[in-house]
Amino acid sequence: MQSVALFDTLIFTPIFQRVIEVDCQGLNIPPEQNLAYRAATKLARIASVGYGARIRIEKAIPVAAGLAGGSSDAAAALIGLNKLWSLNLTYDELCRIASELGSDVPFCLRPGTALAEGRGTKLTPLRLGMAFWVILINPDQEVSTSNIYQAIDLNLTNQGPDIKSMLVAMEEGDLSAIAENLYNDLEQVTARQYPVVLSLKRRLIEAGAMGALMSGSGPTVFGLARDREKAAAIAARLREGKEKVIVVETYNPEDRSQKTEM
Repeated sequence: MQSVALFDTLIFTPIFQRVIEVDCQGLNIPPEQNLAYRAATKLARIASVGYGARIRIEKAIPVAAGLAGGSSDAAAALIGLNKLWSLNLTYDELCRIASELGSDVPFCLRPGTALAEGRGTKLTPLRLGMAFWVILINPDQEVSTSNIYQAIDLNLTNQGPDIKSMLVAMEEGDLSAIAENLYNDLEQVTARQYPVVLSLKRRLIEAGAMGALMSGSGPTVFGLARDREKAAAIAARLREGKEKVIVVETYNPEDRSQKTEM
């Protein structure tokens, strides 16, 4: 799992009664379906908090796009409210709560690079030997993660990724080898319902990306580039279509120089 420099912004305001309010423009779902709301209410219940908070979410991550936008908002809610309410919960304590919200929420608590095993909550921090650029292309279609998981045919997922080769490539900063080892079991599942996924992969490669793959459960597809100039050139070719194209750098907290281009 790899973070990129694309962020939503969450703003927290205390409410001196036991109420959780979430304001997220452009996200038209009931509060109980918002992961940040669920994170806040679960934290308040577990910590026996006697007051509440208002959470304003300013979205930059596309919704239902396979980019963990909801999961990162949930993680941010846990971190922000832990501070706002002076709970002083440890990272491990927050992780236990996060794992009940979603498999990738614990990773979002401590972004960077990690090997995720099991259902995704067993995390091993990794060293990424180089920063590189990622071109995200989103067809402006929302995909239900739960529907994709329900459609998985385990008989079609026997190939599996070459984890060992990928770990070596990442440690050595070998972007060519990273591109060669990209793999996502969910891609063929989502592509059956959303053929645009394979079309976007082809366009990324034709535009010059070193490798391309669907992100998460889709439908966003990403391509890799060594530097900002190459990524910008690829994005310029892709912007001839109607899809949303975003250029971002890999994000690791120890490197504060990362940039994002919309």
